[in-house]
Amino acid sequence: MVPVYTTTVRGFPLDEKGCLAIDVACISCEYNLKGLGRYGVCPECGTAVDRSLKGDGLRYSAPHWVRRISKGVTLILRSTQAMIAGFFLMIMLSIFTNIKNT
Repeated sequence: MVPVYTTTVRGFPLDEKGCLAIDVACISCEYNLKGLGRYGVCPECGTAVDRSLKGDGLRYSAPHWVRRISKGVTLILRSTQAMIAGFFLMIMLSIFTNIKNT
């Protein structure tokens, strides 16, 4: 018979003691957190169990890291725009030069 869990946290089933009832890997070191409580810490690396239950979503990441990623993406987009503008400028200059020489 398959056990039925009535209590869950973030979609992960808990046993009657309030501990994880299934295998869940630590987000930092991949240690199996089964049997640990939601507010415990990983015995391998000390990462909070609740952090591993949240996953890798950007909304759970450190704000300074998200700002740094945002700045990098902005630089990539602006440099792409500059390359496209330069390409069209070269085309326009070559057309203008050809018209002037004709």
